[in-house]
Amino acid sequence: PAHIVIAYTGTDLTMYVNGNVIATMNTTFKVGSNAWQCTIGGSSVGTAFRVQGVIDEFAFYRSELSHARVAAHYAAGRSYTDEVLADSPYAFYRLNDASGIPADSSGNSRPPTGVTGTPVYNTSGGPVSDGGYLTFDGSTDHVSLGNLGSWVLSQSEFSFECWFRHTSTADMSI
Repeated sequence: PAHIVIAYTGTDLTMYVNGNVIATMNTTFKVGSNAWQCTIGGSSVGTAFRVQGVIDEFAFYRSELSHARVAAHYAAGRSYTDEVLADSPYAFYRLNDASGIPADSSGNSRPPTGVTGTPVYNTSGGPVSDGGYLTFDGSTDHVSLGNLGSWVLSQSEFSFECWFRHTSTADMSI
C-alpha cells in the first residue's frame, strides 16, 4: 500500500508518496465555487479515472500539510487516526464503515452525498491496521462527496491524503 498526499501552498503543489516528496510544481489555481464534484474511487462523469483497488483513510484539509506532518502521518502506524485528527481535517473518511457508506470522522458532519456501485467493505489486509477499508471495482464504484469547489479547493491552501493499493494497473488514478 502507498500513502499519498497532495499539498498546495497557494503557489506550489507538492506530491508525497510514503512520506517523501516525489514532485513539486509551481502553479496558481483556484477552483472557486464551480460545480466540480469530488469523489473517492473514481470520476462521477464517464468511466475514466476509476480506481480498481483499495482506498482507506481519505482526508481533506483547509491548509497545507508540512513535510514534517506528512512524514508523521506516514510513520504513525496504529496511531494514524490520532495524527490526522491532530491536524484538524475539514473532512475525514476512514472508509471503515461496515454499511459501505462512509461517515465523516472529522467531527465536522460532512457526510458523502451518495455511493454509486457497490464498493466492498473489508476488514483484513488493509493499508492501515486500525480498521476496515473499501475496495473499488474500477468500473462503477465511487463515493460522491459533493461540490468540492465550495469546500477545500476554494481555499488558497489545501491538502488531501489517503492510503491506496491498486489491484490493476490499467488505470493508475486515485
